[in-house]
Amino acid sequence: MSKAALSGDLDLGKKSRLSFFQSLTGTLVSVELLDMRPSRTRRQSARRVILKASILSVILLSIAFIITYSVILTYVSSKVPLMRHHESSQGEKSKSGRRMKLVARPLDAVDKDNTLKFSSNRVVKWNIQSYHDSYSLKPRCMNDTRTVILITSAVNNFQRRNSIRNTWCSPFNFNLSSLPWTCVFLVGRSLNANDYLNLQTESRKYNDILTGSYLDSYRNLTVKIMHGFDWVRQFCKSDYVLKTDDDVYVNTLLLDELVSKNTQKSDVYIGLVMQTDSRLEVIRNPESRWFVSMDEYPSSHYPPYASGMGYLLSKDVVAKVVDASKYILPFANEDAYVGVLINNIGVRPVRSGRFTLTGSGLRTCNLVYLVVVHHISAEEQYTMMERSKKAQQTCLEPTELSVHAWN
Repeated sequence: MSKAALSGDLDLGKKSRLSFFQSLTGTLVSVELLDMRPSRTRRQSARRVILKASILSVILLSIAFIITYSVILTYVSSKVPLMRHHESSQGEKSKSGRRMKLVARPLDAVDKDNTLKFSSNRVVKWNIQSYHDSYSLKPRCMNDTRTVILITSAVNNFQRRNSIRNTWCSPFNFNLSSLPWTCVFLVGRSLNANDYLNLQTESRKYNDILTGSYLDSYRNLTVKIMHGFDWVRQFCKSDYVLKTDDDVYVNTLLLDELVSKNTQKSDVYIGLVMQTDSRLEVIRNPESRWFVSMDEYPSSHYPPYASGMGYLLSKDVVAKVVDASKYILPFANEDAYVGVLINNIGVRPVRSGRFTLTGSGLRTCNLVYLVVVHHISAEEQYTMMERSKKAQQTCLEPTELSVHAWN
């Protein structure tokens, strides 16, 4: 390198250093001048600095929140199983990897994880024996009773109870010498003193009312049913229990024929079984009378269960259901609650066509086959009784009836 070039580089370095020192000196002077500003100016400047720092902090926190939320959302989405529609509009599976249309889930695949956690919790949460009314008279139970018929009723439904006593509940209407069935009406307490006294008078007269210590209301219907089951288990040993309502006609003669010829003596749960996805969906609307909260039942669907208008249980199932109920708090859907308990003990429901939701449009000869008919008024009980007798006499020969099967 030539001396001239070397000398030029040295001069350039000196100029650069000189420029740096001048800049540094200017900055220091500026800081000094800033410090020499009036205190009011310094406060305004400090506020601007704090404001800028606050805005920057908010921006950074927002970014951190968005990142964290995205990570959590991605993780949760990967853990939630989706039932995919197996056929697209072109009949092929989607290859895009995106979520596909959700469809009605098979009954056996409904919220298995939640149902398992719910039913496997073995912590005692309540005891139905706390709802026995020790001051009320207890119903009479005959030793030779084959079937106990538990009938849910309300305090003021005397006419309904009396029409049942005078028709299908009385074995003497069928010229029977023995008592193959016993009817027991399930009723809660009333806040009206006169109603309660009238109920006690009725109970002393007929010896067929089981009164609980709970308030008689629709929301307490589940407690009412469990109270009846517990009473049967302790005080009225019978082979079977038929649960029904006071607006139902029961073909008791046919019922007795079926249970007496029935070869299955255990794990019996027969009725009009709810099986569709819409029927099994848990209602979350607080304004509905069937509202059940997530805390009461966390799954989105119930297991298949028999309609509460009428279902038949064997005595072993009744005992197991009462024991299982201690671990699951009652909720305001009594037939679904019983279905949950029975599913918990491993008994599968049997759907029978002998249970029908309405008596409208029935022909007389239908009563040769039907055991339970819903939506029957107190006055209609007498008509149904006469039609049932007529059906037995005129419709079919006894040898043609299949009294052994529930299908």
